[in-house]
Amino acid sequence: MTAFPSSLPLEIYPNNIGRLRSPSESSPTGDIFIHPSYCGSPWCEKCQAQYCRKRAERLSEILPFGQWCHVVLTLDPKMFPSASCSIDALRMVIRDRVAGKFCRRLQNKKAIKRLVQFFDARSPQHSSRLRASSKLRFHRTLEFQHGDRCNTGTQATEMAHFHILIDLPDLPQDLIEETWTGIKTTHYGYIVGNVHITPNVDSSWASYVTKPCALPDFAKDMTDRISRFHTSDGFFPCKSSSHRPSEAAGTPAGRAMYPRRALRRTYWQKSTRCANRTRLSRGMVDGFKLLTEHHLYDLPLQAVRAILSLVTGSFIDTAHQKLQFRFSPDRSNQLLYYLRHYEWDFSRDPAATLRNLDSLLAERFGCTTSGWPCRPSGQ
Repeated sequence: MTAFPSSLPLEIYPNNIGRLRSPSESSPTGDIFIHPSYCGSPWCEKCQAQYCRKRAERLSEILPFGQWCHVVLTLDPKMFPSASCSIDALRMVIRDRVAGKFCRRLQNKKAIKRLVQFFDARSPQHSSRLRASSKLRFHRTLEFQHGDRCNTGTQATEMAHFHILIDLPDLPQDLIEETWTGIKTTHYGYIVGNVHITPNVDSSWASYVTKPCALPDFAKDMTDRISRFHTSDGFFPCKSSSHRPSEAAGTPAGRAMYPRRALRRTYWQKSTRCANRTRLSRGMVDGFKLLTEHHLYDLPLQAVRAILSLVTGSFIDTAHQKLQFRFSPDRSNQLLYYLRHYEWDFSRDPAATLRNLDSLLAERFGCTTSGWPCRPSGQ
């Protein structure tokens, strides 16, 4: 059991404890900023509301600059012979990438020629644009059907379907049906499904195509990457690339230096870890530069608050999930030591580690971590 000092002459500012602050705000020297670490996945129940809201805000800024139509692509459960048609449909969507094939087939020479003929009598400006450039802009969303809308009787299905926004005011129904049903999959032949087109949609559709959607239970045990949103190249304005590593070392921009890691955890494991880790940011001075040092600990916020209370000698009873303190450099290093030590104990036996912290809190302050006020996640 780790022994904590009875009292420490730390530079603590009670007014800063629990003060909400934006994570993008720079940390002054000696300031420590602690908050839960969220996964930020669009499939996570804790993070998808905020993720979809930000996505809708960005999309609503793009839609007024152009004319758009909305296309829904569905899959027929009769296409899959087994009873678990929803699982087979999702695996086919992931491995065969049918939505990407649809977007590429819609931009080949035959499809563009038919689109030009379609817009010659309706909108000559769009036909001339298609003659000059055959590239179209897409915003694609993957969703799962919750309910009985696939003609399967009384049994509810969770079939995957797509919502696609295309920067054209309208599209011919026969062309979209031929493009969708003309895709050949690896194990199930040609696609069997329906197509629904809504012409001339406005910016209010941004919230509809980015609404939160729960991941089905059968997909939570998968390790394959399930892409929720996808856009064509150049759909959103590019941000500044100053954060990317330079090519002075002879490596390609970012990709070879920081290769993408394979997703080894299931979506259920990722969702259970969300908000159960704590991120700590500390302001540091390197010469004349003010830097921010980040640490990530596999500890829940209640354990971190217990360690902070024991280190500082004052019980932290704030209800905020974001905490800010000001320590001297030596004391902040001591705090990092205790956090890393208990992280190792928590990885071996989480229940025993929390009981150890509760006993220390009861001995020093007469209360435990279960007596803390807490706020719902996301506030």
